[in-house]
Amino acid sequence: MDAAVEDVYTLGKEAAPVNTIGLKYGLRPLTRNYRLVTKFSVDGAPFAQVMVGALNVNSIERTNHQHDVRRGDPFGYFSFGSTVVICVPKGHLEFTGKTGPVKMGEEIGRWKSDGDMPKL
Repeated sequence: MDAAVEDVYTLGKEAAPVNTIGLKYGLRPLTRNYRLVTKFSVDGAPFAQVMVGALNVNSIERTNHQHDVRRGDPFGYFSFGSTVVICVPKGHLEFTGKTGPVKMGEEIGRWKSDGDMPKL
């Protein structure tokens, strides 16, 4: 989706596997491994993309350094492949239920604008 980049930073230094075995038996690789965190804003609402490095994959390359990014724009890549975690405020994403690998352009959810938000 189209978004404004608010902040970008890295965390961690570890390189544990993030495959099924690593997630089951490892020591929290999604929160300990090397990560590139990008905070975005969409229509005033925040969300974050966390690219998680893994064993032999701690080379995360950010290729798009623009402030505004558009849906489908290249943003970055892993030298071998790894995991991306998306963090959104509760109620802002209508999830499709898709699990497993996601290909570029494949819909995983629809962003809800403030007009679509449930009233509390």
